[in-house]
Order: sequence, then structure tokens, then C-alpha cells
Amino acid sequence: MHFLSAFMDMQKFIFHMKKDLIPCHGLDSDIERIELWASILERPEELGETVTFNYFMNKKEIQGDMAKESSDWSTGNYFDAGVDVANLATTLIGPAPATVLMTPAPTYGVDAHEVNRILAGFIYGMTGQNHLTEIEACWTGGVEIEQEILTSIHDFKAGGWNYIT
Repeated sequence: MHFLSAFMDMQKFIFHMKKDLIPCHGLDSDIERIELWASILERPEELGETVTFNYFMNKKEIQGDMAKESSDWSTGNYFDAGVDVANLATTLIGPAPATVLMTPAPTYGVDAHEVNRILAGFIYGMTGQNHLTEIEACWTGGVEIEQEILTSIHDFKAGGWNYIT
């Protein structure tokens, strides 16, 4: 079931994003907001209910975002592809919280240097903060997160949204 795999890959993506962006300064609160948002991924029953409801309520918007992500990806517009993935995720699950309370694969032909744009686009789509300059200044590779991004996108494309129904 590719749809469920995509959400499991999203958990791995967020874990590796946090790990790979440790050297980057000024992103901590935004990364925490994304982690808090992603906590629903650990509650499959709530996730399933939320995603199913939001999919049926926003089907046209979701299909449009999927088409835009596919187009952006194929033209190498990786920042916007990251924004598109964040738009899909927030439409299906809900937006990232505005604030955070202080509480404790295969290769798909994407250059590893483009991962920083995907990360920046995803963070922007989730939080409205564009940290591309900071990420480019501190990016040191991120082989693990590259694979998680590519695997997640592949799973979403392979499974489509028909698995929800």
C-alpha cells in the first residue's frame, strides 16, 4: 500500500531533515513546528480519519497540487516541488502550528545538491518562512534525507490517492 508507505516515509524525512539541518542556525523553531505537526503520523487511526475526511473535502485542490508537484519536479523546480509537497501534506493533515510550546532507497535521478531546495520549499510551505539562503550556506550533503524524499515522492506517485478510498 503505497499511500501508507508515503506517510511512513514522511516520518523518516522529518527525522533526517532535523538531523541534517543541525548545523543550520535560525531554523530550530520552524523545525519544532514541523515535528509537532508530524506527530499525527504516529497515530495511524487519527491520521487515517483526518486524511480521508480532508481528501474528500479538498479533492480538486489535492489533485491540482499533485499535478503541480509533478510538473515542478519534471522541470527541475525543486523549491516549488517542496512547497507543493507541503501544500499536499497540510491540506491532508492540517497546517503546522503557528507556535511551539517548549517541550522536551532507490535513486530517481535528482542531483543531491537540489535536496536543499526541496527542504527549503517544504519548510516554506509548512511555516511560511523561506530559509533557502541559510540551508544553502550550511548544507553538507544529506544522503539519508535525499533517499527519504525520493522514496516518499515515488510512493505517492505509485500509489496515487486511490488507496484512500
